[in-house]
Amino acid sequence: MRTLFKVMIIFFLVSVIGFFVISSWIEDRNQEIYNQSYQSNYGYTVEISPNATLKNMTLYLPLMALNNISAIGEDIIKNNFNNNDNSWNYSLIETEHGLMLSMKTDKINPTLHSRSTMIFPNRTIDTLDPLINDLVLRPKYNVKPTNDEGYSFRKQYDYESILYAEYETSPNAIVDITIMADGYNEWWIMGCQENDYSDWMNVKLLGPQKGWTKVDGFLGSGGGVYRDT
Repeated sequence: MRTLFKVMIIFFLVSVIGFFVISSWIEDRNQEIYNQSYQSNYGYTVEISPNATLKNMTLYLPLMALNNISAIGEDIIKNNFNNNDNSWNYSLIETEHGLMLSMKTDKINPTLHSRSTMIFPNRTIDTLDPLINDLVLRPKYNVKPTNDEGYSFRKQYDYESILYAEYETSPNAIVDITIMADGYNEWWIMGCQENDYSDWMNVKLLGPQKGWTKVDGFLGSGGGVYRDT
């Protein structure tokens, strides 16, 4: 009986030790996979959708920036928005509202014109508080916390921004302009995991334009999974 009891004690101790050894190995392996798979990226997209032909178009658009510096903007100028369409001219311009993206073209037809780019910074993006610490669409004015139950972000804000538009078109032409930005941290542990923020603004313009226009925007941050929460 005593021998059986000793065997049971030994089996129990071996099982406990084995459990901790395996758990430690799994934790170390997960950390290794996490480190190898971890990457961060920023995305920036501009969509221009007119229902009529536009001529001699100039736009000054908000950019993802921090402290009036925009790595996204520099990438756009260097790589022409990763697009072979040479009918557009891109540059960074310092305006009374800060650094903005200048887009110019002689003519665009009534269809969706979409331009996007993505960059991969060699660091973790602050997806929880990008409004303070990271790249978001700027300028931002009258930023106010909001609570829209349609989104799963930890923090949400409504705000106003501004853009410059100049072009010739018919009096009844409608031009829909959308600017979208986001930041992601992604990794793999038992499946793909990520955390992110999204920032976007939209405006509809009627008829010919020549001047600054107010734009409404939304920023949602703290989406997804955080390993320390």
